[in-house]
Amino acid sequence: MELVSIIIPTYNYGRYISEAIESALAQTYPNIEIIVIDDESTDNTKDIVKKYQQVKYVYQKHKGQRTPASAMNKGITISKGKYIICLAADDKLHPTYVEKCLKVIRKDKRIGFVWTATQMFGACNEILLPRIFHHGFSIFRGTGGQFGAAMVRREVYEDVGLYDESLPALEDWDMAIRICRKGWRAVPIFEPLHYRRMHHDSLAHKAERQNFVRYLERKYPLMRPYNYLSMMFDRAVMILSNPKEALLRLWNKKICRYFKLTPILEPPTKIQHQAVNESKILSLLKGKNVLDCGCGIGRWGYILRKHKYLVVGFDIYKPYLKQARTIKAYFGLIQADISCLPFSHKTFDTSLAIEVIEHTTKKNGYAFIEELKRVTKKRVILTTPQNLRHLFFGHDHPETHKSAWTKEELESLGFQCTFINHPIGKWLFCIYNFHFE
Repeated sequence: MELVSIIIPTYNYGRYISEAIESALAQTYPNIEIIVIDDESTDNTKDIVKKYQQVKYVYQKHKGQRTPASAMNKGITISKGKYIICLAADDKLHPTYVEKCLKVIRKDKRIGFVWTATQMFGACNEILLPRIFHHGFSIFRGTGGQFGAAMVRREVYEDVGLYDESLPALEDWDMAIRICRKGWRAVPIFEPLHYRRMHHDSLAHKAERQNFVRYLERKYPLMRPYNYLSMMFDRAVMILSNPKEALLRLWNKKICRYFKLTPILEPPTKIQHQAVNESKILSLLKGKNVLDCGCGIGRWGYILRKHKYLVVGFDIYKPYLKQARTIKAYFGLIQADISCLPFSHKTFDTSLAIEVIEHTTKKNGYAFIEELKRVTKKRVILTTPQNLRHLFFGHDHPETHKSAWTKEELESLGFQCTFINHPIGKWLFCIYNFHFE
């Protein structure tokens, strides 16, 4: 069983480092060494790390410019693992991180590194998805996700060298570029198994990232022209494939900003519930009062508004509701839990629950269905995916799938169910009819 080394560089992060260490200790893969490289901290980091007998603590006196690269290089040098992970002292790993990364990286000896999607937490709860590198230059547009927590083969560092300590930041991106230019394969995992803590000051410093990119552009002269040509290609493809959307973006993002004009309302993206046919939903609606459960960014509100329906939407996730309000399609928008709907008995003619129930536990899902029956008087329309059961974006993230529902389960609750086949998967389409005149 190969040894995996988890290196945790730190400088005055004693208040967070115990969470990083415990996430490393909680890995389902047993053969792990954990090394904390203390880059001359002045807080209580040493006292905290010493409480963990399984962790090797190394204190180094800092030399030169303080960047994480120096501490990571020290850890790589003294580590013994065949595979190496550098974990920031304020970040965390999912318990299956090492196990799932190993499963991928073992498939091919030319896979140099594996990295996963990143779930941010703290001051921000966005998800960063890793990118697929279609050719050697793709890395110039960024790694996606957070390469800093990637699992890297030891042979890779022996081949391309250690992190560049002269860079003030983005040393992980620089490392990824060097690895890919040497011909090693990079394989992403789209499940967010790495958790990155976002501080309020790190959000404020986002604008500084572009200044750091300049260092890489000077180091790699082809980087800037490639990104420019790639951007122009993407725009050309959009113009040819969807000229209406291209003109709308040009108007809203360029012309309106420059001349201070009123932007045109953009419809919500079709990525939300993309497998569900709009015309089929419209043909099945009963009455004019509709409840949009888990309305998200408001796609169904936008569609139904055009057909003169009176729609009330609710969602548990506040950022989605904020975006849904911008389209002004809803008679009302409410933040609520689906297991306890704040509506009176038989308020709505039809209730839509499009790809909602899989985001609940089974217990809350049954409660949700009972609530739908209580607040609806004519028809409930429900859909749920059949082969996207294990989507995980963090335990508390609204898009995480917490349950899977079968045709038999929903039919036992009175629904008439059929399957929908789509290029990206299979869905259950379910209707519950009430007895009405």
